[in-house]
Amino acid sequence: MTQVAALNPTRCGETSNECERGMVTVEAAISFVALILVMGFLLTGITTVRTQAQVCQGAREVARSAAIGGEGQSVALNALPPGGSATISRDGTWVKVSATAPAGRLAGMGVGSLSCSVQTLREASLR
Repeated sequence: MTQVAALNPTRCGETSNECERGMVTVEAAISFVALILVMGFLLTGITTVRTQAQVCQGAREVARSAAIGGEGQSVALNALPPGGSATISRDGTWVKVSATAPAGRLAGMGVGSLSCSVQTLREASLR
């Protein structure tokens, strides 16, 4: 009858399981970093969508104010997100507002700017 060796010795130790000790920790650390990066991109995307909605809402408010004869720039300061600006142009019976604001920051870097344009009739022309 022949005898079979129970375990073949390896470079890492008596069993091959000793070579893999600590691998779960490394895999968990890499997964954690990947999860944090995905969460960062997701939150940046959500913030960008929210800022775009604020820019369009602010442009509508500025256009409404300018259409009734008010001062649109003072409304723009309150209606637009921080760092936002609006350009008002009047062309006969039309008022056009172009608003821009910074999109946000990802890892300390600006990722661009968001813009929205609105055009409406001047209220004096409706009478």
